[in-house]
Amino acid sequence: MEKMHDWPIARQNAWGIKIPIWYDVSKPDCFTVWFIDKKGERLYGNLSYFLEKGLSLDEISSGLERIYANGEAHWTLEKEPGKPYLPETDTFDTWFSSGQWATIVFGKPNSADFSYFYPSDSIVIGYDLLRLSVSRKILLSFYLTKRLPFRLVYLHALLKGEDGQKMSKSLGNAVSLEYYLEKFGADVTRMALVSYSLSQEDFYFSEERLQLFLNFTNRLWQLGRFIDSVKKYRISKNAYSDLSSEDESMLLGLNQLIKVTGPSIKKYLFSSAQEKVCSFITQLEKYAESMQSVGDAETSISLLCDMYENYLMILHPFMPFMTEELYGILGKKSLLSSAPWPR
Repeated sequence: MEKMHDWPIARQNAWGIKIPIWYDVSKPDCFTVWFIDKKGERLYGNLSYFLEKGLSLDEISSGLERIYANGEAHWTLEKEPGKPYLPETDTFDTWFSSGQWATIVFGKPNSADFSYFYPSDSIVIGYDLLRLSVSRKILLSFYLTKRLPFRLVYLHALLKGEDGQKMSKSLGNAVSLEYYLEKFGADVTRMALVSYSLSQEDFYFSEERLQLFLNFTNRLWQLGRFIDSVKKYRISKNAYSDLSSEDESMLLGLNQLIKVTGPSIKKYLFSSAQEKVCSFITQLEKYAESMQSVGDAETSISLLCDMYENYLMILHPFMPFMTEELYGILGKKSLLSSAPWPR
């Protein structure tokens, strides 16, 4: 932030937020205007020339496309009655406009919402926008509130197209999000993107990676169907007896997974946390196949159901939709998204 230079807050665009100032055109020779008259003809020249030709200021204002003012011109934020004015045609720079987002979305600074929600906890954004977007948000928010707009900035790598360049509509190498959602679903797309979050370099979103997570969702669904078919045989929760070494090993493994996943999420280590959680499904599958409790199938079934329920809870941040559906199949009436983190 200490290395920030001044930047022009205006652009000569036909779109954007117009800069809210008005020029006092009492001295029309100070201005050059570009406009479309009521006949649809595009004209430009000194303002005094057109006024002397009999064109009204209203006609010029209604078709105004651009206005240039010399150093002697006067501008104001509020028009005074009885004076002639033309509006500024420049718009705010894109980053100046979007830089206010971190503050103005919460309402007026003295409102209840603003007091509760501002500042935000974090912002997730591509590293290429650190100077253009993040720095502007910090600058403008601090100017307005004397407080930083967020606690943490999470920078991620950029998505590349098949040509190896940054995915961009202007380059024609972009693939729409809808393509992935329709082909692989929201959960798979989400998990595949998360898996790249530790990447130090820009990455290509390969369909092979997406297919891996699609296979994982199929395994999770099949395991859920199996548990749904045997859950009627489970005994009361925590009424386990004669746990085998395999049972205890499974419980220890799940407890350790719960123990490391929560802190990893809090530290924004999403990729490594997701990888550990996804890997654990192999152990659940093997346990479901063997049911190795010592002569006590009911204990194994009860244990598997409880472990699967907890597994869905820690998988939920990475795969919200399917886990919610499977949680309901288990007979739960509440939403998994509101369930407490397993202990």
